[in-house]
Amino acid sequence: MSQISRVTVCGVAILLLVLSVSAILWRWQRVPSFDESDSLNSSEDVFERLVTKNPGYVGIHDCEACHFDRVVEFKNTRHYQACVRPDPKTMPSVFDSDRGRFSQCDSIRFEMTRKEDKFVQTAIQSTATGEKQTSSQIGLVYGSGTASDEVYFSWNEDRLYELPVVWLHPTQEWGASLIDSERSGAFSRPMMPRCLECHTTWFEHVAGTENQYNRDGFILGVTCEKCHGPGYDHSSFHKAHPEAKSAEAIVHPGRLSRDRLIDLCAQCHSNAIKYRKPPLSYRPGEPLDQYFKTLDVRHPEDNHVANQVEYMRESRCFQKSDTMTCITCHDPHRRDDLDERSPFQRSCSKCHTAADCQEQARLPEAIRDNCIGCHMPRLNKVQVFFQTKDDVYFPPVKRIEHRIAVYPAARDEVLLDWYLTQFDGQNHPEAKRLRRSLVEFWQTEAERCQKDFRFLAAIDAYRTALKFDDVPELREQLKDLKTIHHQIDNDWFKAVHLIDSNDLDKAKQVLQKILNVKPDMARAHGRLGMLYAKAGDELRAVESLKSAAKYDPDDPFGNSMLGWLSHINGRWEEALSYYQLALEAEPLNVKLHYQRGLTMSQLNRWPDAVECFRQVLELDPRHAYGSQGLAHALHQQGKFAEALPFAIRAARLTRFDDPYILVTLAEAYLDVERLTDATSALDKATPVAKSRAPQLLPQIRVLRDGIQAKSH
Repeated sequence: MSQISRVTVCGVAILLLVLSVSAILWRWQRVPSFDESDSLNSSEDVFERLVTKNPGYVGIHDCEACHFDRVVEFKNTRHYQACVRPDPKTMPSVFDSDRGRFSQCDSIRFEMTRKEDKFVQTAIQSTATGEKQTSSQIGLVYGSGTASDEVYFSWNEDRLYELPVVWLHPTQEWGASLIDSERSGAFSRPMMPRCLECHTTWFEHVAGTENQYNRDGFILGVTCEKCHGPGYDHSSFHKAHPEAKSAEAIVHPGRLSRDRLIDLCAQCHSNAIKYRKPPLSYRPGEPLDQYFKTLDVRHPEDNHVANQVEYMRESRCFQKSDTMTCITCHDPHRRDDLDERSPFQRSCSKCHTAADCQEQARLPEAIRDNCIGCHMPRLNKVQVFFQTKDDVYFPPVKRIEHRIAVYPAARDEVLLDWYLTQFDGQNHPEAKRLRRSLVEFWQTEAERCQKDFRFLAAIDAYRTALKFDDVPELREQLKDLKTIHHQIDNDWFKAVHLIDSNDLDKAKQVLQKILNVKPDMARAHGRLGMLYAKAGDELRAVESLKSAAKYDPDDPFGNSMLGWLSHINGRWEEALSYYQLALEAEPLNVKLHYQRGLTMSQLNRWPDAVECFRQVLELDPRHAYGSQGLAHALHQQGKFAEALPFAIRAARLTRFDDPYILVTLAEAYLDVERLTDATSALDKATPVAKSRAPQLLPQIRVLRDGIQAKSH
């Protein structure tokens, strides 16, 4: 069997390729279809089932048979509408009109059209050779018919992509996510499983891929089984035993402990977004933190999408109660009317009386019961933003602040709204005072955020200040800050393209330009460290990579690269310590487990290496180099028969075209004295090695001599 140096050489080649930004997001390929004549003993290469198995989700229609009224009521909720197929009854009418156009910039525009019951988003890009059009039929919709943003998705065979242009219900206009103008095509992005988990009940995902799914294996929307668990056994039992009175084989959320009940909502209404176990593993009633790592963000604008559960836990109301949960205020079976405060007021009155509010005596009687407006204000969800025709970084969604507390600015806004409804409200002295106070508050907040390089939060604070008074000075400051932030985003895209084109010196300059303006941008520090490492400047590389890890501990890139630098310089134990830090940030990162397996191999810690490579294959059964690494580690433990199938798998996954893996395969056959197969593997390896890896040719000759000796 080959020495670990050959596994490492192969791993180095692959990982250096991965380190280019164009492959930062691992590009998994589909399972190759091999002609039987191309395979060696293909019957030995047994692949695990790649598509996740449905553990018993049946869909809401099964529930409807016994719970008809509840299901009818539930179908009006936003949860049920979280993900749907496009329906002419609910899709925006602008698909049928002249308003179905949106321009991102001078060279890129989009057209949204309808043909019968099909809805299409077309990207049109001006190039030196003329216009290039890419049309994408809309296959799924997030937030259909709701009061916020409506996001569209398109299938490319069995790959799902998020399209860039959305419909903004609050302002009745098109908006677009940030677009890299140097790209082409549909300007879409892969739709990851974690996002789908929060908008669907079940789907069939192909393990090891970013966005490959069984298109027919979806239960759309957040429905009954998301909180009650898979319903097959429950449904089957009660169909067979219609006389049964108690619910069998199903989770009753009301009987869960407080923490487990909150976990049902925290699946999506929190920062629990990094997997500890494979996608779709979590079941209601189990501790959520065993399945997901929750991000520990520094500021609200750093939240992934929503973090209501964490803010609720920070509230004194929650901390002083033994029973308060999400359903204290929300009925998951009914649609919340966020513009109607009465249901939420009743929740407050369960624990509080009017006398508890120290502001009561100073408030007009008409607003004394507006607990929500003062203590849970509606703020912009600034991390969800779009570019519109007239604005950038526009947040269409309002979020209710779930950290229940005293907010003087919120109280003043409630008061101002009331004064403006009164006769002569515009000129009322108290209204003027409140306007001035609110403008000063939000201006101070904007300046504080800008000083801390929190540009997105500062933009929102300036925008909020202008809501109360259109002060020209503030409008100019807002305009300047948008320009600064937009330039940072454009420079980031530029740096990525320069790295992809191997123009590393210019890429360094652009990244440094970004950091001069925003010195805490972790991504820029990380890519700059990568470029220093490629240039052989380890001192600067380490400094930049440590900064990346410091400014964003939830991104494994900095520590992962520090680990790889230590690995290629022979500091194995140091490499393992960095990999461990990176895995704490992203526990199921395939590349990290593979790199860790290589380092364990260098330390001759073969059982640990086996564990690492097995983890790689559990997460991605088609990882060829994980299979090769596992074959080698098993060989080192003398487990030749167990190693052989993984060597075969590695060869098949690389279409018998990787000379290093073919040599590993030949040696694996030689270990079990299958000399004919070993010779066949070398016959395939030799021409490939001559053209791509001539350094292997002496080893191939040695192996042929060994086969010949054994055959005699």
